[in-house]
Amino acid sequence: MSSLSVDLSTASQLISTAQRVVDHAVDQLAKAGGVDSQQSFAYDLAHAASSLATARATIDYGARGDVEARIAAAFVAQALSDIAGRVLGHERLWDLKPEWFSPFSEFVSNYRDSAFISSLAETPGPTHLDEEFAMVASTFHRFAELEVRPHAEHVHR
Repeated sequence: MSSLSVDLSTASQLISTAQRVVDHAVDQLAKAGGVDSQQSFAYDLAHAASSLATARATIDYGARGDVEARIAAAFVAQALSDIAGRVLGHERLWDLKPEWFSPFSEFVSNYRDSAFISSLAETPGPTHLDEEFAMVASTFHRFAELEVRPHAEHVHR
């Protein structure tokens, strides 16, 4: 599983499909009385829309290389899974059939697989920071190592 090849075009298509689910749910929210009368539904819908927007931006990051594509695929799978969790048990409110998740199932299963996720920890992803931001990141890292790490276990306990 960890050697799974990433197809970002499939990820992008699934994001578009999920966006149609969210767009349809927005219409359903309006029909159900709007945000004021359906606050929980509106909350879940806002989170779903936010997850999709972030996943869409992650596709651009994923196009930068193989490691980035693998990270992006895992993120998209997590976003789709999060949306499923928000829909589960509320299919009638979202106006979805029970099998609505079937187009996403294989992708989510592949890229949320524990072996695939574990493989991401083996190779750190490139940061793509310019020189100035790389210096800032290095400074924060050194500060954390020197000042935070020695106290972290004590504070945690």
